[in-house]
Amino acid sequence: MRFGDPRVMALASALCCSLFAVTGITNKGLRAQMSALLGTPYTMNQASYDLARLKPNGVLARVPRRNLYILTPDGLSFAIFFTKVHDRVLRPLFLGQRPAASSS
Repeated sequence: MRFGDPRVMALASALCCSLFAVTGITNKGLRAQMSALLGTPYTMNQASYDLARLKPNGVLARVPRRNLYILTPDGLSFAIFFTKVHDRVLRPLFLGQRPAASSS
């Protein structure tokens, strides 16, 4: 997972959503959350790919006999860390590198 990639950062933010902590993560729910965060359509194939990619890394665990995933404790730590570092460290650094707007 590439740190700073808009899709990865939106995925980390979506995993931090408290609704997912209570109800679990479904493909449909993830698509709705990601579309809102990205501002662009997020397809079923993209959601399936991301869910399948997170499961072997220990971020998600699949509920047996259901199309439902739960966030593991390691997954919650990952999501919170990625989101906080991006929002509190990287975004201010990148904003500081932009040239000042000229007043004409």
